[in-house]
Amino acid sequence: MATMTVEELYEKYVKERPAADKMKLLEIARKDLDLSSMKRPRRKWSEISGAVTYPMVAEDAQSWVSRSRAADDERSKPLK
Repeated sequence: MATMTVEELYEKYVKERPAADKMKLLEIARKDLDLSSMKRPRRKWSEISGAVTYPMVAEDAQSWVSRSRAADDERSKPLK
């Protein structure tokens, strides 16, 4: 199968079409370009493993949140 250039595609399929059809084609092309630019490749676990410091590894998430909030509460108490 031979590869066609954009100009050849335009001459063969678009040039003679009515304006309404051309607008539809432009809208389809715009949507396709918008969607393709929004897609980000998913990161592999191996890329992000080790990004968090050591204490986060062995502690349960809920207990860490509770401990952190309690420590913040202690620091934010008004001095008397």
